[in-house]
Amino acid sequence: ESKSDDVEHKHEYKELHAEYLALFEGRIQGFLDKEDVSSKDFYAACEQAIESSSPSAETYKWFVDRLVASMDYKLFYGLMLNEARAQLRRRK
Repeated sequence: ESKSDDVEHKHEYKELHAEYLALFEGRIQGFLDKEDVSSKDFYAACEQAIESSSPSAETYKWFVDRLVASMDYKLFYGLMLNEARAQLRRRK
């Protein structure tokens, strides 16, 4: 688990996160448009996956958790830090 609250975050990191969000949101919206799904329906499905305890919802819960985390800078930073650490361990 990362300790993203224990470090001073460079402004550059927050700018990169904002760029990532713009790119990510554009990609999601493009996909939704292509699939003819409204943003409202997509968010409702995400909310259902978070709140439901059914096995089918569990299939998508990991994705929705990551999606939500990617929108919050500190959660995103923690995810990226943990992934970087995991990659370093795999290289050893």
